[in-house]
Amino acid sequence: MTVGRMTSRDAVLTALTEYDRLGQDGFLEQHGYGKRTRYALVHQGRRYDPKAILGVAHGIEFPDEGPLPFTSFHGAQTNGNCDSWASRLCWSNR
Repeated sequence: MTVGRMTSRDAVLTALTEYDRLGQDGFLEQHGYGKRTRYALVHQGRRYDPKAILGVAHGIEFPDEGPLPFTSFHGAQTNGNCDSWASRLCWSNR
């Protein structure tokens, strides 16, 4: 399971829609993530927790593999991966 394989903007939009529906706390609790500490994924002026969105979107794009657990992300290496992923799918990660 790797971030680099993700290409589905629709999977990300689905995860963002769920985040909006559940709210930050509900989304993070449901999927076992903590709140972001530094970076945010920005979409239509709204800020999202990028690792949680990325993990959930992975499960949507690759249902046989499921979402990426929070333990898949490790510090600065992940932030670079999120930046690359977000840029590839036309999002800002700040």
